[in-house]
Amino acid sequence: MAEHYLVSIEPYHSRSEPAAALDSLIKSGTLRELRLDSVTFRQDVLREGVVGSLLSESPDLITKLPLEKRALLDLERGMELAARLAIENAPDAAAWLTILGPGSQRPTHQTWRRAVLLSLVRSEISIRLIRTSAAVLLAEDAFLLRDLIRYVLAVEFESFGRRAKARGLDVPAGASQPIRGKARPRLAEISLCIEIQAKLASTTPCTPEFIEQAMAWADRHVSVLDRTNEFDTSGERSSTTEAVVVAAWLIARDDTNYLIRERGDWMRTVFIKAFAGNDEPNFVMRSGLSMNPRAIAFVGQTLLLHKVRRDGDFRLLLHFVVRSGYPGWYPS
Repeated sequence: MAEHYLVSIEPYHSRSEPAAALDSLIKSGTLRELRLDSVTFRQDVLREGVVGSLLSESPDLITKLPLEKRALLDLERGMELAARLAIENAPDAAAWLTILGPGSQRPTHQTWRRAVLLSLVRSEISIRLIRTSAAVLLAEDAFLLRDLIRYVLAVEFESFGRRAKARGLDVPAGASQPIRGKARPRLAEISLCIEIQAKLASTTPCTPEFIEQAMAWADRHVSVLDRTNEFDTSGERSSTTEAVVVAAWLIARDDTNYLIRERGDWMRTVFIKAFAGNDEPNFVMRSGLSMNPRAIAFVGQTLLLHKVRRDGDFRLLLHFVVRSGYPGWYPS
């Protein structure tokens, strides 16, 4: 039945299906019988969900969709749900890419590709999904990320003039018409977050302009370091924590001694707070710096000790070394 709705909007001819199963689905309110041997889903959301589940389990069926035409609303939503199912519980974006691939081939209409890209920001765990797909989004000059931003601006935003008119307000001719978000105006913040995190794997020094952007972003989000004991169901806290610590680390790695002195108190506070909270085995088991804010903080503090040393810096570094073994010990 799900395959039928990939190519048709007509009711499903159910004569070949088991009568007991059909009766059960009709009684439960899942299906609606239109006439003898003719059924359809009672709610559009049920049809969308079935299509999404089918495509996530069998991505090869995507080629059966009318990809050269503009996606019908329920099929577009089904494509979006398939993409979400492919990535929400996955360790990487490999399965998500199998959904994106057919929707990106020419002469496929862009609405299919748009649905897959927007699945990342429409999910309830969008921060985690952006992080899971970060390497893919940033690859090849970040062309997928740029397309995602373009789609969000086109679909999720509307003009101030339209909003004002809907509320009965007059907008003077020639007045500026800023864009106001309808759904997720945080995309620019998320994009900068993953760009900061990506600098961890780069040996190219950051430009002063990027350092300034990273500092401003980190200042807006530094309070996340005071929420160390919260249960992080979406991955947003851990992702933001890492990016804030990376921003402080970038200043220590790439910037001038003047700025390091100017921001020194803030950087040391960030590094200290990265070691606060309960000990987690993953901090010990992980190798390298990625997704390990304590390791990043340790390297950042080492750079401070080397570049612009202060009294107490060496003792603070020793505190970081023994932190896991002596969780109650702090430098005085």
